[in-house]
Amino acid sequence: MTIRARLRQHAETLARLAKPSLVPVFIAGAVVFAGGYFFDQQNRLNFRNELKIKVQNELNLISTRLQGEITTSITALRGIANSVAANPDMSPELFKQLSSRVLLQNPQMVRISAAPEAVISMVVPEDGNQRLLGVDLKRFGSSRVATDRAQSKARPIIAGPIHLATGQTGFNLFSPVFAKKLAHMRFWGFMEAIIDETELYRAAHLIGGDEADEQASGERHFAVKLAIRDISVADNVQDAFFGEDAVFNETPVIRQMHL
Repeated sequence: MTIRARLRQHAETLARLAKPSLVPVFIAGAVVFAGGYFFDQQNRLNFRNELKIKVQNELNLISTRLQGEITTSITALRGIANSVAANPDMSPELFKQLSSRVLLQNPQMVRISAAPEAVISMVVPEDGNQRLLGVDLKRFGSSRVATDRAQSKARPIIAGPIHLATGQTGFNLFSPVFAKKLAHMRFWGFMEAIIDETELYRAAHLIGGDEADEQASGERHFAVKLAIRDISVADNVQDAFFGEDAVFNETPVIRQMHL
């Protein structure tokens, strides 16, 4: 075979290997693969963003309901505090009348006490709570911190949950009272109340509701793993009192409540 013939044979072989039809197939394959990877990543990102928005919306709904229930209790207790501020020498009979009405209207509240100078002098209901008479709210560390904050900020403070003698758990609510004395507003003491923990969660639809009721009300339709903890003291963040602490280690969506 001559050199010219051999060169022609090599040229024909290269031409067959480099047919134009092979190039588009390879390029198209690369585009489909790269495009599929891009759309897969984009779909994952879109799904995560959509999921985050759903969780944020659900947390907003939960927070609004829970805060609404707590605010209702605070407003009710503050009403009695205002009555005592206007009448610091309120009789036990009148206090019982006002407190019984508040307890009836707010079933999640299980006890109301009057504590001039932070020492309990009246409590409703009386049955089962007589032992509280004479108790200094500043005697115990947890209630002392809460009452000191309530007094210094001149606003109601919620603390807890705490274990009650009845076996229940509840939140302490302290509302400071300032009464006029010698033409000046002076610290009188506290109105104290207990909010039943279980009843509060039930009223806020955190527990006890079934799926049919939620769908009918149009409120909850998206399940989330929920945990709640107290961060009111920056250098003393508490463990979760609702849900599990592990939730806070799972890159969660955070919703802060201001009470």
